[in-house]
Amino acid sequence: MKNFLSSNLEYISLFKKQIATLLFFTTCVQIANASFPYITGKIIDQLLTETNFQILFWSILLLAVIELSKIILAYIQTIYEVKRVNYDVPYVMRQKTYEKLRSIPMGQSLLKNSGLKQTIIAKGESAIEANMYMVFQEIIPLILNISISIIFLFFTHIYLGFYVVATLFIPLIVIGLWTPQFYKKVKANNDIWDDINKQNSELLRNVSLIKSSGSETEITTELLKTWDLQADRSKKIWMQNVHVMQSRNIFTGITKIGLIAFALFLVFQGNITAGAMVAVIFWANMCFNRLGEINGYFRRILIQTTHISAFFKLLHEAPLHIESIGLEKLNKKFDSIKLNSVSFKYPSLEPELNTKNTLDSISLTLSSGKTYALVGHSGAGKTTIIQLLLRAFDPNSGSIEIDGVNLKDIDINDYRRNIGYVEQHVELFDKSLKYNILFGVPEEKKIEVEKDLDRVAKLARIDQFFDRLENGYDTIIGEKGVKLSGGERQRVGIARALIKNPSILIFDEATSSLDAENEALIHDAMKDALKGRTGIIIAHRLSTVRDADQIIVMDHGKVAGVGTHEELAKDCEPYKRLISRQVVTM
Repeated sequence: MKNFLSSNLEYISLFKKQIATLLFFTTCVQIANASFPYITGKIIDQLLTETNFQILFWSILLLAVIELSKIILAYIQTIYEVKRVNYDVPYVMRQKTYEKLRSIPMGQSLLKNSGLKQTIIAKGESAIEANMYMVFQEIIPLILNISISIIFLFFTHIYLGFYVVATLFIPLIVIGLWTPQFYKKVKANNDIWDDINKQNSELLRNVSLIKSSGSETEITTELLKTWDLQADRSKKIWMQNVHVMQSRNIFTGITKIGLIAFALFLVFQGNITAGAMVAVIFWANMCFNRLGEINGYFRRILIQTTHISAFFKLLHEAPLHIESIGLEKLNKKFDSIKLNSVSFKYPSLEPELNTKNTLDSISLTLSSGKTYALVGHSGAGKTTIIQLLLRAFDPNSGSIEIDGVNLKDIDINDYRRNIGYVEQHVELFDKSLKYNILFGVPEEKKIEVEKDLDRVAKLARIDQFFDRLENGYDTIIGEKGVKLSGGERQRVGIARALIKNPSILIFDEATSSLDAENEALIHDAMKDALKGRTGIIIAHRLSTVRDADQIIVMDHGKVAGVGTHEELAKDCEPYKRLISRQVVTM
């Protein structure tokens, strides 16, 4: 319960006024509920003694007023919830979630499985919404209902009040003792389910691969087998809970019979009236029956709290570095970018297994307006340099400076808006071609930038397939741009980079997966795009890199050589090996 309350407190505290209003309505409704048996008992006593029809009339009228008031209050409460709670809570919750996720650096986000993150966030947000509903619609009314009923019981006869309180607290103590060990089992069980959901997410993303390899049967069998084994584990865990709760139900049934016997005894002793006994049974049943509902809430709380704990663990994860906002703006006419003795290794959950640096004391100077090509074997550190230049990560040692200003001291949003980045697999949204090209342009600049759409489309060679788009720029290109070919997707990526008019343009193996014809088209588009900009190209093909002003050869995390193609082909052994092994080919 401590974890349950603390995990919800952050969001509950944002809605103090709404919560106070809901508590007022709920309290009034529960007082009306508890008053009903009291007045009913008085009517019975009136019937068993001297019948006063005037008193009976006013008693019935009072019951009608209480019932009508309860219905009206519940109606007003529902309207208030719809207008001020049901949609406001999810909105604020998602706003807070996005704000926290924004604080996580780009590289740190890339280190985590996207399917698992999506599962954790979706389940966490859903659990918080469900918890807030359960707290105000079910748990608080339950607590108020039991508390008010107990107050009426004490008012009727103090011993009856003590009897009900004692018989309520015994099962609650048992549940309290059982909860910690059961929570650990549920938490471990849910962690396994998260792994299974991650596998499901990966399978959905790779349906085409599964089908093209003819592996549907094997994958389905494997998935169902894993699911079945985990379902068996889950059943055993929750069966233990069923046994504990069944024992509680047996105890509650016996205590209800005991209460009736005790109340009868008090009637015969003349300590309470018959009408009071009926009211006592009503109130006691309210308490015991509502106590029975705790089992369902208990199970839901356990499941949801484990999801919320994983959600907050993800959101409260300390960022690897703080991304600077509101600091010095990038000078678009900068002279140079310098890497000063930069060393770096990727963060690992098991640092002892990752002791070797990906980059080892790299020093480079990239002059403004020139094009640089990074080449080297797989794992040599090419993409890592790009990640550091994008400030997805910070160096472990050394620094990156632009005209003497440390990259850490430059406004990160302004800096990245001045970078055009075209990766090997261009990420596209299932939206219009225009949306995908303009993605990343600030909203206030989109109308102005949109005027440049045709020019950028021509530079990126989009105009060469524009005629087959049924709605031009408004054509929906499908999930991941499925309606476009690989080369066409690359051209959309180039257009998206160019539309920002960036100072720095980065191509990360943008032609490696294309055929010769598309490679030639993209290569021409890249040459036009790079004019007047600082360009950085990662590529394996000589045709892509040989026109660069400087080629930087990476070898096992170090710079093995810097120069033109002719200079490196003559004097740089790692570059010669790349050519001879056709890693860089003619």
